[in-house]
Amino acid sequence: MKEVSFIHTADLHLDSPFVGLKNLPSALYERMKESTFSAFRNLVQYAIEKRVDFILISGDLYDGEDRSIRAQLRFKREMEKLHNANIRVFVIHGNHDFLNGSWTQIKMPDNVHIFKPEPEAVEFNLENGTHVSVAGFSYAKRHEMDHKLSQFPTIKADLKIGMLHGHDGTATDHLAYAPFRISDLLTLSYDYWALGHIHTRKVLHEEPYIIYPGNIQGRHVNERGEKGFYHVTWTPTNQEAHFVSCQDIEWRKETLIVSETNEPDELVQSWHQILNQIEQETDRAFVRLELEYKGEPFASTKQFIESGHFLEVLQEEDILDEESFVWVNEVRVNEVPSEKGLTDHPFLTCLKEVMEQEHLPNELDTLLHHKKASRFLQEIPQLELEEIKKEAMKVLLQSLHS
Repeated sequence: MKEVSFIHTADLHLDSPFVGLKNLPSALYERMKESTFSAFRNLVQYAIEKRVDFILISGDLYDGEDRSIRAQLRFKREMEKLHNANIRVFVIHGNHDFLNGSWTQIKMPDNVHIFKPEPEAVEFNLENGTHVSVAGFSYAKRHEMDHKLSQFPTIKADLKIGMLHGHDGTATDHLAYAPFRISDLLTLSYDYWALGHIHTRKVLHEEPYIIYPGNIQGRHVNERGEKGFYHVTWTPTNQEAHFVSCQDIEWRKETLIVSETNEPDELVQSWHQILNQIEQETDRAFVRLELEYKGEPFASTKQFIESGHFLEVLQEEDILDEESFVWVNEVRVNEVPSEKGLTDHPFLTCLKEVMEQEHLPNELDTLLHHKKASRFLQEIPQLELEEIKKEAMKVLLQSLHS
């Protein structure tokens, strides 16, 4: 039986600047800066070891329109490895690395096909005789808001694949770049849809598969957990998609309960229990430790936490081995001020109405689409937006009480 084996990845964000992490110890900061490249090398090594037929990269290879020569050369080096292993690579560019950005293009090896701004299909035969067709398009500009699925070709092949860097137009957690509906994708009767743009991995549909693989390396605490790609095997009668982790560093969020009777040293002991569990699950991790007060802690314990000494102790205990570490990057107290006495406050009523809105405010939406301002801004994923809302509510409640 003819079997096809391929990898689907997206959102590599090579050379991501990791803004806000420069306070890390220098060794960890350098490891973090290198992490997107390390994750991609892990993917390429896996592809070669498994002898896959081809790789699909569904947009945002680079973090910005002014992609560096350094990042392109390092990407090219990995493409050359794949060329030597007779592995094809199909690339579409997305909103971060759109084709008309301010950059100097580095020529890629012959095994790499980069799609143009208008939808097109590439057809080829594998050694086992399977006829494959891959269709897609790259963003010409940052904000690709057009519905382009109607321009995708009707193709005849044993295996028909569509590549799209876009977002479900019915959802509200991202701006609807290259918007689509699942029903639109199904209408084209392709066998697999390789999506990109959303950094959380999601299987939107099976038979055929419509998949977001997520990004290959988390860049902050709101991109937590395992990150990687999908290894897909296809035959005329069966299709399987297996997630493979490839991140270099994992971002995690852990919770520690602080009771009324906890002494400072007991908090450290409780962290050690959490630490032991993390070390069994991953080699390298950055952690946000969230504390939940159950009752009013001892004054000495509260001072230990809120002075920053607790975080200092945890960081001092960590042995800075670049190959194996768990670094507590932040200690945060999940203590929302009480609304007691403010129930009828008109400002609080107005504030709650704003916080319950699902969509980004129109003012932010306008900025994100502004010709000049947009290059300095990024859209805010829903998970991150919820974190911002919680922090804003906490600060404003504290202000109303003062």
